[in-house]
Formats: sequence, structure tokens, C-alpha cells
Amino acid sequence: MSTHTILIVNRMVLEKDQRKYRVVDIDGRTQNTWIIDIYDDNWAIPWNSNELQTQVDSGEIKPVVDPFGSLPVIADDSPSSLVQTRRYALLKPYVQDIRKLLTKRERSSVIASIPGTSRQTSTFLLKQYLKRGMTREALRPDFERCGHWMDEKREENLNGIAKRDPEPEAKKVGAPRTVAKGIGINVNKEVRRQLIIGADLWLSSRTVTLGSAINYVVETYYSQKVLDPATGDEVIKAERDLKPTE
Repeated sequence: MSTHTILIVNRMVLEKDQRKYRVVDIDGRTQNTWIIDIYDDNWAIPWNSNELQTQVDSGEIKPVVDPFGSLPVIADDSPSSLVQTRRYALLKPYVQDIRKLLTKRERSSVIASIPGTSRQTSTFLLKQYLKRGMTREALRPDFERCGHWMDEKREENLNGIAKRDPEPEAKKVGAPRTVAKGIGINVNKEVRRQLIIGADLWLSSRTVTLGSAINYVVETYYSQKVLDPATGDEVIKAERDLKPTE
């Protein structure tokens, strides 16, 4: 009886015990294959190539469809495309040799060398690049996926009771404000989606401050355009109370 060996290659996604791993690098010299869990916050780890191949051949580890392999087409001038382009331009010189991202010492040197961004942001983007396929598209922000990041099980608390999802304009839950003006709003799924968009904008560039990212969310979702009676110009007027603040 003939057997069919599945060839392990870079970028492929493997599943073991319901966890998905991407093949980051296959090192023939050390006989290690570096894999990274695409959903946790860890860096890549080495796995003996022969042992990995044996488990793939036996079916204990299975190749699966890449969850980031078929992203929707986006317009070149869309916010997602512009952020993706900026991110790739920033990281491109530092991801030409993936092996420099595998060991802590070399990786730390690479992260420290990336200009114009914080260490936290560089780390976040490099991990996303590795986990999502090591291509330009891997750096696309999650604008289109906001609101769908957590599955239904994670939307429940430990007692199995669904988290409250109050309407933003309903009576404000929690302690009243003591510093910021106004009443504020409740944070439900939709508001979280909006705040994630602002957070992604903030993380995408060091020139974008937290305040300006929040202002972007407020102007986009909690404002309306009105005519200034004095000048006749169209201006943006934000809601006084029903909006998120820093």
C-alpha cells in the first residue's frame, strides 16, 4: 500500500489539539521547524522537523485552511489599505530575514532598530506579520473584522451567563465620572467595535496620539455636520455627553 507524505512548507497552517500554528521557518541546518500559534501572544517556537513530519504523516497534526488566506479585496484608497501600506513600508527592511525574529537576542535588536514607532507597536506588528502569513496583506488592520474578533464562548462569563450588552444611550452603569465632563455612555459590542477601530489607528503610527484616535471615533460615530450660522461653513458638532472619552 502506497503512502502519501504531506510536504511541510513555509507559511502553511497546521492544527494540533484544536490549536492552529503557522510554519514560519524550516532550518535544515538545525533540523528545526519554527512554528507560531496564530491566535495567542507568543513568538515562534522550534519543533524537531523529523518529529513534526512524523506527526503530520500519522494525522496527529493536520494541514488546515489558512484563516487569513482569503481576505476580501479592499480599495486602494480605503483606510485599511492606507494603514496596511504604511505598516508594510515600516517593517519591510526588518522582515527580509525571518530568522532574526526567532531568537530573543536578535529579535530584540531588530525591534529596537525600527524607527518612528514604539517598542510595543513594533512587537505587535511583527507578531501580526508572522501569524497572518508573512505577506504585505498580513499587516492589514482589523477594520472590517471589528465586532467579530471574540467568539460566542468568550462573550460569556465564567458562570455561563451572557455579559450585559446595554444600549449606549441607556442609563449609565458603573460609578459616575469625577474628572471628565458629561455623563458618558455604556460600552456594548458596537461601541467596542468603534473603539477597536480607534485603537488600530493609534497602533498604526506613532504620530497618531490616543487623543486624536478617540477624536476620530467621536467625529465618525458621535457627531453630525451642521452649518455654522456665522460663516455658513459646514462644521462637525459632537454630542456633549453621549460619546466615549479618554
